[in-house]
Amino acid sequence: IQDDIETVVKEEIEIFDTSLRDGEQGGVTFKGKSKQKIAAYLADTGLNTIECGFPSSNALEFETVKEIADTVEGPYICGLTTMDFENIHKTWESLKNNSNPTIHVFTLNIDEASIRAYKADPEEQIQKAAEAVAYAKDLMRGKGRVEFSAQNTILALSQSLNPDHVFLQDYIARIYGGAIKEGADVINIPHTVAKGIEIKVGEAIKYFKILVEGTENVMLSFHAHNDFGVSVADTLEAIEQGVRQVEGTWYSLGERAGNTPLEQV
Repeated sequence: IQDDIETVVKEEIEIFDTSLRDGEQGGVTFKGKSKQKIAAYLADTGLNTIECGFPSSNALEFETVKEIADTVEGPYICGLTTMDFENIHKTWESLKNNSNPTIHVFTLNIDEASIRAYKADPEEQIQKAAEAVAYAKDLMRGKGRVEFSAQNTILALSQSLNPDHVFLQDYIARIYGGAIKEGADVINIPHTVAKGIEIKVGEAIKYFKILVEGTENVMLSFHAHNDFGVSVADTLEAIEQGVRQVEGTWYSLGERAGNTPLEQV
């Protein structure tokens, strides 16, 4: 009888809290020392990562992230950065005193509309992403994590099924594959804008894992916005397909309808 009982293997799902970074995109502004106080509280809740800001955006943000990194221990303390080397270095300077830093490198240019709007060259973007991840890894020298993401990846995956945009398949495969080869620890798959998606999230994650080489060697993460009130359902579907880090905010803070509400996941 024992041989007939299916063995259930429990796997930890990590929580990535971006209330202090993406939560500010919806009109909420954390003033004074409020970010520092909230970060200290969040660290006591047992979550895994606190993304506390965009250090290279301005001097005040840099100092706020640095103070959090210097004083808050336990979870990974994360700063968001573009692929620009100067911004990556500034982000590292704000995080380097923490025992668990995370540099989160991102690009805007993955979906068809963004490529057109920013006149982005896919070949250039692929090279910049790989170089950015390699640079971040070199700065950290084995400490903490590097996360890589491209905004609107779920949309790009959906668009890539259109014969007119099939080039996106190669682009997605190479930009993420290059980041993995250069040592990215976490690969984030953002579902930034839900409009225009013609593929279910679970199918999109499966498709992503087919396209991108090396996903079995990294932690996959999922970042969703709550445009149609289904970000929790989408997040749970992503977990079923192998995602092991979920990103969100408390009470769905964030732009438009907000991010995935962590208290509901």
